[in-house]
Amino acid sequence: MAFLSKDPGIAAENPLFCSILANTMLSVVPGISGAGPTPEKTLLTPVLDAELIAKGAITSVPARPDTPTGCPTPASITRSIMELCGTRALFINAGLSHLPTVPCMDVYGEAGNDPRFMDAVPRAEALFQSGESLGEFLSRMCDLLIVGECVPGGTTTALCVLRALGYPARVSSSFIENPVKMKEEVWNAVAGRIRAEGVESPMDILRC
Repeated sequence: MAFLSKDPGIAAENPLFCSILANTMLSVVPGISGAGPTPEKTLLTPVLDAELIAKGAITSVPARPDTPTGCPTPASITRSIMELCGTRALFINAGLSHLPTVPCMDVYGEAGNDPRFMDAVPRAEALFQSGESLGEFLSRMCDLLIVGECVPGGTTTALCVLRALGYPARVSSSFIENPVKMKEEVWNAVAGRIRAEGVESPMDILRC
């Protein structure tokens, strides 16, 4: 089929899809994220997307799995792929604002702060070490580990991390019209903090 990528030739017998769920306070900044009907409700999106992927429907709250433009959430596509492949997802709570409604592994993180004003992930090193341990464990449970994420505000977060690491990155958006100007304003504020604090190491960049 023309719209599908070329078959990569990977023949996994025991694949595992792992979805990492988290929040960042960047998503509640008006205009940054379209991953929810309102900025405040983006904090519920990872929980509801996981529910949709795991159960095929959102049942914990009266909500439809749509973006503000009426398009289905990418979680609908993920659910379809899970059904097509005959597998299920493993969810990891990496720092949610709300308790998940489906079973999750937990690395005991906290929702990320707004990096314009304070460290986004104060316990970045501990979470990195937890991720290493969990990755090593999961690699023994499958022969193909597929890692996804649901983090509203995540593309803006990725922009800041990549730029801070020295990459001239640009990122996409959950909005039809990418709010590039707003994202650049966020990055400029974060870059100012990084320069003022003399942050250089990759781990400290992740913390900021």
